[in-house]
Amino acid sequence: MTIEQSSPTTPASLPLTAPRWAVAMDRWLRPGAWVALEIGHDQADAVASILAASGAERITTHQDYNGHDRVVTARIDRAESGD
Repeated sequence: MTIEQSSPTTPASLPLTAPRWAVAMDRWLRPGAWVALEIGHDQADAVASILAASGAERITTHQDYNGHDRVVTARIDRAESGD
């Protein structure tokens, strides 16, 4: 069996669905939990914007040893819902 790919798939070409999913994790995380998201070298601004729009705090981008943006960390802060 041969599997052909019509176009290359690279981290930069993938949609930013993981960060949107990650901010939904606040349903399962305790208030004040931290998340760390590995990103493509050109996704830091978009990921940080998604996290900020979700109410995340202390958003920081960390570089790898080559100086490329590699991980975005954030604190998912929310009030306890009581459920």
